[in-house]
Amino acid sequence: MWAELPENKRNEAPLNDRVYESDLPTFTTDVRMEKVPEIFASSQGHGEVEQSQGSGGGGPIEAVFWVKEVMTQWRIKGEAYIVGQDIEGTGQESSGTRTVKTKIGERMRVVKEDGKENWSWEKELTAHFGNLSPGMRGSFKNPIPGTPVSQTPSDPNWALGQKVSDLNDEAARKNFRVVIIKPIEVEQLDLTEPDKARRWRFTYIGPSGDAGEGGEKIGEWKKEELWP
Repeated sequence: MWAELPENKRNEAPLNDRVYESDLPTFTTDVRMEKVPEIFASSQGHGEVEQSQGSGGGGPIEAVFWVKEVMTQWRIKGEAYIVGQDIEGTGQESSGTRTVKTKIGERMRVVKEDGKENWSWEKELTAHFGNLSPGMRGSFKNPIPGTPVSQTPSDPNWALGQKVSDLNDEAARKNFRVVIIKPIEVEQLDLTEPDKARRWRFTYIGPSGDAGEGGEKIGEWKKEELWP
């Protein structure tokens, strides 16, 4: 979850203090992948391709996780926001950076007031990079995904099989992004007993929302059971 990266003895990046908690799953991606400009273009503001090189987005996303050990499927629907190297720094913030900090920030719950001033978006981004293995970090220096092998890579730094130990490797970090999913609706399908399958839908209603008839309020979510 964003702002809740667990400790990893192999991760040499400094971690933020546990100042926030969230219900915001994350995954990493390469900015050169097609899904990045798609997330920008499908957002409410219909971002341009040029904007997709930085932070921003907000387009719709749907992700599915199957956990075999408990025979349960989780389907998450929401909005996707991308965090890039411009998330912090000197100078004027871009509109994309402001969007990420506003839209994601509103779902980050404070658990430690006295640490808010020192919490850093850039540190969190670097910690996610450090949480990857050297081989995975090196994948961000691969040739452009999806381009023909017959084409010679335009950047001499791009090659398969590289391992990166430097957390600030310029070529890898240029392409590295964290995608944050801001869930709006989550479905849980329990197939522990296939002939007695159960399904629930969790809908985000906020801290003051009403679960209504037939619903159960759990934190900021409305839970209701559905026929599978």
